[in-house]
Amino acid sequence: MKIYRCAPPGRVSDFCLCYNPALKRRILKDLVLTALPQTSASPRRPAKPALQRYGAALCFVALSLVLTLLVQHLFPYPFLFLFFGAVMASAWFGGMGAGLFAVLISTLAVDYFFVPPLYSFAINATAETYFAAFVICALVASWVSSSKKQSEEALMEARDQLEIRVAERTAELEKSNTELRRREHQLHLLTEVIPQQIWSGTADGSIDYCNQRLLNYVGRTVDEMKGEAFVETIHPEDREGFRRLWRDALSQAKPLEGEWRVRGADGQYRWFFTRGVPLQDQQQKTLRWYGTNTDIEELHKTEDALMRTQTELAYLSRVLSMGELAASIAHEINQPLAAVVAHGHACLGWLAANPPNVSKALQTTERIIQDGTRAGAVLGRIRALFKKEAPAQEGVASPFGQPWLLVFRRSRETGSSCNRLCLTS
Repeated sequence: MKIYRCAPPGRVSDFCLCYNPALKRRILKDLVLTALPQTSASPRRPAKPALQRYGAALCFVALSLVLTLLVQHLFPYPFLFLFFGAVMASAWFGGMGAGLFAVLISTLAVDYFFVPPLYSFAINATAETYFAAFVICALVASWVSSSKKQSEEALMEARDQLEIRVAERTAELEKSNTELRRREHQLHLLTEVIPQQIWSGTADGSIDYCNQRLLNYVGRTVDEMKGEAFVETIHPEDREGFRRLWRDALSQAKPLEGEWRVRGADGQYRWFFTRGVPLQDQQQKTLRWYGTNTDIEELHKTEDALMRTQTELAYLSRVLSMGELAASIAHEINQPLAAVVAHGHACLGWLAANPPNVSKALQTTERIIQDGTRAGAVLGRIRALFKKEAPAQEGVASPFGQPWLLVFRRSRETGSSCNRLCLTS
């Protein structure tokens, strides 16, 4: 009794007890057909020519006949065991057909040479049982031998296919390992060459990897950056804020983003933007953390320069506004003052006339008082502007409504006396 294990793809079945060669051969055949993928099976061994198989069976029987005839005188009864050997040898080398052919030739030879009456194909009644037992034993021997041979061939074929499949799997595994090593090398080069500081950590936030660019900047080794030792490289003023954001990111499994100053190997601090994201499984459980540090020192310098420029522009804008305000104030004050001066000259003209025109001089004096009052009102509005009081709207007298101003300006342009122009007009 022999034990075989049938192993279909993906599972191992129970043990099978094989008591006969046919069942064993069927199991081995199923093993070959089911356990092995039909991709590149080894070619079957070429079958022997029929003439060679049957000729070998005839030679085996003839040899056993000759040997039996030579040794028969040594035994008191027919010695037929050599024919069983010939039948088994024929079935082993030639298959079931050659075995049956050997049984047929052996039966005829035994009947003719060893079963009474001798040298005749007739069989006595007393020898029928003996002859029938020989035939049955010969058939069983042929069947057992051919079945054993087929089982051995199936086993050899399965072994060859297994060896081929193992070789193919080994080649595929070697190819996969080579490709995996190549991709690992490319990934390592990517993490080292990319212009970013890359880090990774465990699910609890302990740093366990830093690329060489990050290590070169901080001037530390990987062991010196593991755990929470990397927090020591952050500026003391930024550490508490970093710890708070990092704890929130770990507890809520959300991305980490922030800006803080990191100390370099030279002891100088530079601004970095840190972003970390969690790697999660299908159950939303955090497996690892991956992140990058981006140098934004130049960005901060640019922002500072922009703020200084904006401050200077605001100061310049205020200066220009003050200049415009001063010009507006001067214009508002110069208008009534110019009217006062014009009326003063007109009054002098009226008083210098012969005889003096007192009534006109009085009217001009009243206008001088009005213009002075208007100038005072302008100053009052300026004070109210600086005190942020509600502005008061007043009408502005047009010089075209005051003919004496026109007369005064014309007298200055022509060089004639104001009195003469007044009399002319």
